[in-house]
Amino acid sequence: MRDIQHFLEHLRTARTGKDLFNHYASVDTRLDLANGARIRCANLLSYLRHFREQPPAVIVVGEAAGYRGNRFTGIPFTSEHTLLHHRFFSGGAYARSACREQPWREASGSIVWETLSALPRPVMLWGIVPFHPHKPGNPLSNRTPTRAEQEQGRALFEEFRTLFPEPRLIAAGRIASAMLEKAGLKHTAVRHPSHGGKVDFQKGLRAAAASGPGSRKALSL
Repeated sequence: MRDIQHFLEHLRTARTGKDLFNHYASVDTRLDLANGARIRCANLLSYLRHFREQPPAVIVVGEAAGYRGNRFTGIPFTSEHTLLHHRFFSGGAYARSACREQPWREASGSIVWETLSALPRPVMLWGIVPFHPHKPGNPLSNRTPTRAEQEQGRALFEEFRTLFPEPRLIAAGRIASAMLEKAGLKHTAVRHPSHGGKVDFQKGLRAAAASGPGSRKALSL
């Protein structure tokens, strides 16, 4: 598993701009436990190790870490509420990193995990930008990643792909699809579940997960 450790080290040491928070390397003392970054690294390590031992059939690639989800868990499309309540994480060494009393809960992440629970084959999750882009001065916000941030994420995704070269790729949303296209990676594109996209996302993911090898054609964007 040394290759996973090397990848995590690349995530942890990646340089990010002022409004792109590397939650694997840094903590915000107003929001995080003192060891929050280490907790998130440990969560992601456990997640990646699980799929090295039980390879997924599909990887769903989203856009970026959101403040209600990945930002505090280290796992794409996954909130602290999901860590505590979804059977996938039961019995594992996963932990919260936020210092607030109530666990964060993310709407789009809940939709994703609800959909995955109904699929017959294992599905892994990732984000084309693995860090948290937020609005200036507001760490509890989300924004669209810049083109430079997307390019940085694409390079990291290509490294991530070497860890999991076999699973088919499904892009959730236009940004993830565009970056996979630019990397020359075959994939199927479906709508992102946010902003009213739940039904289209669920239909698209079910169809794509049940189909054969991916193509660059979108099912629903």
